[in-house]
Amino acid sequence: ALTPRLQPDVVLLDLEMPDVDGVEAIPLLLAARPGVEVLVFTAYDTDERVLGAVRAGARGYLLKGASADEIASRASCWLRSPRRTAGRRR
Repeated sequence: ALTPRLQPDVVLLDLEMPDVDGVEAIPLLLAARPGVEVLVFTAYDTDERVLGAVRAGARGYLLKGASADEIASRASCWLRSPRRTAGRRR
C-alpha cells in the first residue's frame, strides 16, 4: 500500500510477515512500482522460500544477521547494476 506513494528504488522484504506472505507480496510490489529492486531479508540462506522469492522477482537476498553497512552496500550495488541502468534508459 505504501509503495505507490513512497516510490522506493529498493524494498527490503522479510519473507515472514504476520499478514502477508513475502513471496506472494513480491509480484504485487513489482506491479505497483515497476523497476523497484526487491531484496529478501531472511534468516535462512538455504530455504526453498528464497528460491521461490527469486523466481517471483526478488533481485537477491540478505541474511537477517547482516550489518547496516552490508545492507547499504548490497542495495547500492543492485541499484548500479547494468540491468537496472539499462531499464532506466528505455
